[in-house]
Amino acid sequence: MGTGSVPRHQSGATSPRGGVFARLSFPWVVLLGSLLITAVSVAAIVTRGQARERARFERNAEDLRQQTMLHMATYIALLRGAAGYFASNPECTAEDFRAYVGSLSLRKAYPGIQGIGLTRRIAPGEVAAFERRMRAQGMPNFKVLPDTPRDEYFVLTYLEPRDQRNLAMMGFDMSTAPLRREAMERARDTGEPALSGEIRIVQEIEGPPEEGFLLIAPVYSFGPPPTTVAERRRRLLGFVSAPFRADGQLDAIFATPLGRRLGIQLYDGPVPDESKLLHDDRRAAGAIDDSPRLADTLPIDIAGRRWTMVVTPGRAFGVRPTDTLGVWVMVFGLIVSISTFMLLRSRRQAMARASRLRDLFNDVIEQAPVAISVTRGPQHIFQIANSRFREIAQQPEPIGLPAGDVLPAARERGLVAILDRVYATGTPWTAHAAEYAYDRRGSGTLEPGYFNIVFHPFFGGYDRPVGIIGVASEVTTEVEAQRDAELARREAEKANRAKSDFLAAMSHELRTPLNAITGYVQLMELGIHGPVTSEQLHALDRMRKSAAHLLSLINDVLNFAKLEAGRIEFEINPVSLRGAVDGVVHMVEPQLRSKGLELRVDVPGDITVSVDLEKLHQILLNLLSNAVKFTEQGGITVDVVMLEHDPEHVILRVVDTGIGIPEERLEAVFDPFVQVNRTRISNIEGTGLGLAISRDLARGMDSDITVRSTVGKGSEFSVILPRVLETERVVDRPAVERADRPEASG
Repeated sequence: MGTGSVPRHQSGATSPRGGVFARLSFPWVVLLGSLLITAVSVAAIVTRGQARERARFERNAEDLRQQTMLHMATYIALLRGAAGYFASNPECTAEDFRAYVGSLSLRKAYPGIQGIGLTRRIAPGEVAAFERRMRAQGMPNFKVLPDTPRDEYFVLTYLEPRDQRNLAMMGFDMSTAPLRREAMERARDTGEPALSGEIRIVQEIEGPPEEGFLLIAPVYSFGPPPTTVAERRRRLLGFVSAPFRADGQLDAIFATPLGRRLGIQLYDGPVPDESKLLHDDRRAAGAIDDSPRLADTLPIDIAGRRWTMVVTPGRAFGVRPTDTLGVWVMVFGLIVSISTFMLLRSRRQAMARASRLRDLFNDVIEQAPVAISVTRGPQHIFQIANSRFREIAQQPEPIGLPAGDVLPAARERGLVAILDRVYATGTPWTAHAAEYAYDRRGSGTLEPGYFNIVFHPFFGGYDRPVGIIGVASEVTTEVEAQRDAELARREAEKANRAKSDFLAAMSHELRTPLNAITGYVQLMELGIHGPVTSEQLHALDRMRKSAAHLLSLINDVLNFAKLEAGRIEFEINPVSLRGAVDGVVHMVEPQLRSKGLELRVDVPGDITVSVDLEKLHQILLNLLSNAVKFTEQGGITVDVVMLEHDPEHVILRVVDTGIGIPEERLEAVFDPFVQVNRTRISNIEGTGLGLAISRDLARGMDSDITVRSTVGKGSEFSVILPRVLETERVVDRPAVERADRPEASG
């Protein structure tokens, strides 16, 4: 019997006196204790209630502050969008601006706002012309006011919606009003929207003028955002602004259930100042003036300007009195009785839940598709090992055994040493696709398997590890699939290289006899081997053209094979773009004349690009030949598009009025051996390699080719070329007639 054991027969042995005392004293002890706990608890409840009331009030006040900032952030985002519109469209007309603002649905989506204005920066010498231009846009009475001379003008050009209030502001120089000018200068120099101080709303044409404020955002010329004050001042185009009536805007912000629960005073500035009061709705909220302990002063920073909000509870907030001690005593007595019962019941429920969770945890661990184990102590004694682990370890009962005995092979492979290191350092260890042999198929034969393994220490509330969690996920299938895929990839690359080598060799070998055939045909046409009749000349001409066409096809295949094999070398030099175009145009002139097509070339002579001239000739010849091939009437245009946002590149376009390409087939035109219009025109010749070769050649010169097309109207091919802004040498020579000159590809 242990020292803590008590004989059963002694477990209830108490004297009658002790039993009566226990029966009499225990209720009193409980009562006295309950009374003491009640007194202490009531005091604590009162104090906590006051603190909770204060916390609720402060939380409501902070929510109102965040609501105000979020509401104003919406208008700031609105102005940023308008600034972006003006920056991207600086020459917008009154109708453009009206359409833009009309799409915003200001009155419905942004209550409280008076409108959105666009202010332009005007030099003194441009005022008269500017006034004429504005009058020509449907504002016959437009005039810049005030008309006193100054260094520069910031004229409110448009203000939408164009009602009677907003028309009163048109032409007003915003910089002549000190508070507006301060906000404009702050916005200009910081590059961020700025909020003005309290101003007199000029738009009020009926009734007494109202106070308000102005939200202003700067607009700079299009380009990267300016980073310095000097650059911002230099690139300033003007401003977009939104005027607000103070009461109208703030009523819209505070007209929420939260705002109606609180009395709000809003001041312009860092401290409450009655002379700078923007808004006061305490009377509307029924604010309780005799509760000074529930008042909060909060700063609100909006667009570089600070407002101060003083918040007091309104009638709807429902300030609760805290001097109801008797009620709390009664409530607490009930709470004690109920709590005792609930405590006992909840404890039993908690124990049942813990048991269910423990069973669920054991089921999850046991049925997990990965091997999971838990060891404890420096000997790594197994505490948990699920079925998957036991299957891999081939150990039906590993619990209580050290890792070295459960996994003898693990000791030989150094895994036990790894467990020692994880236990000693507390640093997890992972392995990817580690090999471990086990009986994978249950046949008694060990086969290699591959596992992602994690050994993670667990500390159990101590400063150092008390055990290690091990997880092993088998990835044998993935590893084998990856190996098979890698082998297949290598075989495919080998086959592709063999194909490319074969095409290159065969194309080269075929060119030699074809050149010989062409040469002999030309000798026969010249009569070197005797006189030739007209019928024979006609047959020889067809033979020569057929040989030339076949040679062109072979050249396409050879070029494509070289591109695929990476054997094309590029000699990049500065090249005159006009000279390159002129060097190719004459090659397609016979086809143009035969079809009665017009060719228009609009390429300036002062543009220099960095390309391989021969490769550019081949690209242009392919594009022009295709344009002639698929155009029956109209003409072909070769022109240049300059990129304002990217001066280092230029676009050379070949535009035709031919049959066009279906939209769903646009990308396919660059696929090898594909002619998307073959089903629409039956007599098309070629291999379908021309555009594929052209795009590969372009990309090899750090360029690219894109296409746009409309069926029945024509196609537009654009070659994006790197531009040379300053060059010492320009290659400007026409294409020479030689045996290996560029040939148009089909």
